Amino acid sequence: MYGGNGRIEMAHQTLLVRALGPVTLSYDRRDAPVLTAQVRTTLAVLLTKLGEIVPTDMLIDCVWEGFPPRSARHGLHVIMSHLRSELEPDGSDSPKHLESRSPGYRLDLGIDEFDVRIVEDLVHMGRECREAQELDEAEALLIAAEAMCHGRPYAEFTYAEFAQPEIRRLTELCISAVEDRIAVQLDLGRHRDLIPELEGLTMEHPTRESLLFQLMTALYRCDRPADAIVEFESARRRLRDDYGSEPSRSTTALADTIRRSA
Repeated sequence: MYGGNGRIEMAHQTLLVRALGPVTLSYDRRDAPVLTAQVRTTLAVLLTKLGEIVPTDMLIDCVWEGFPPRSARHGLHVIMSHLRSELEPDGSDSPKHLESRSPGYRLDLGIDEFDVRIVEDLVHMGRECREAQELDEAEALLIAAEAMCHGRPYAEFTYAEFAQPEIRRLTELCISAVEDRIAVQLDLGRHRDLIPELEGLTMEHPTRESLLFQLMTALYRCDRPADAIVEFESARRRLRDDYGSEPSRSTTALADTIRRSA
């Protein structure tokens, strides 16, 4: 999947399941027919527990939102049959992805078959490249990771209890990819180009001090120390008034450094 010389090579992917946005499934890069709501819910639950055995009772509770019909177990069996036919379109007698394992079902996907695993791998490699000062390669990897985040993870399950831990984890993964990409681009001296984006991101994520730190750094490197301090003081008031907190020591130390140098 990943080539040398700063290039990212997309290998042939037979199956790709996405959860960084709406939950979808494609085969040979063609989206599968629209899955029913119950099949999508079942797939989403299995994805949040990828590689683990998910008890039948838990699946039934999630699919029927706590009010299962008497025929729920048979209904789940039908749902699994539909899902397996999408995951295993060749009709294999030895399921590769979805299997029945007491007391429920287990879903597993390869690293190139699930967008979450792909992004995790890209971010990890991007960080390694940055540490090795391979900045162009790091930038390419992190841009690719960011591009795969198509919206709120598990988008249609925003309020589903089963999805909350993964929604929080993957939301953090995607914004971290953005922060890492910006860090690399700051290393590459692109601070001037980053200021408009960082101004928007700090407003969108007022409690993420890493973004504020990056914005202050970019402004300072553009010989705009006064503007950097204005951003710091504005963020400090917002943190105090809205969240009852103060900026971290590192952010405060950066502000003090900028003040002394002005």
